[in-house]
Parts: sequence; C-alpha cells; structure tokens
Amino acid sequence: MDRLADHYDMWARWDAEREDALAKLPKCGYCGNPITEDYFFIINRTFVCESCLMKEHRQFTVDFE
Repeated sequence: MDRLADHYDMWARWDAEREDALAKLPKCGYCGNPITEDYFFIINRTFVCESCLMKEHRQFTVDFE
C-alpha cells in the first residue's frame, strides 16, 4: 500500500530540486559558493561573486593619497 505524501516528503523533494539547481550554477573562485545573483564577475578567468569582489578587490581612493 502506498502511503500519502506528507510535508516532509514535499520538503525533501523541494530540497533535492534546490540542490540540483545549485549544482548547475557557477562557483565563486574565492569562497567556493554557488553564485546565486543574476550576475557575477570574471577576473583573470575566475568567476567571482559580488561579495568576494568587494572583499578582495575594492580599493578606496583615500588609500592612494
């Protein structure tokens, strides 16, 4: 006898679909996380998410005075 799908079954199916979708996304070369934004940056042929771009490459003009 088949059992009825409950909320856990629906969540497990949704979680598996989400994991499959995340696996198809490009990964950031700095943090290794899937890039979930609508855009990313390429620096020296490396995919970079916006967060890592700001942490690693952002410079303030006062640093050059």
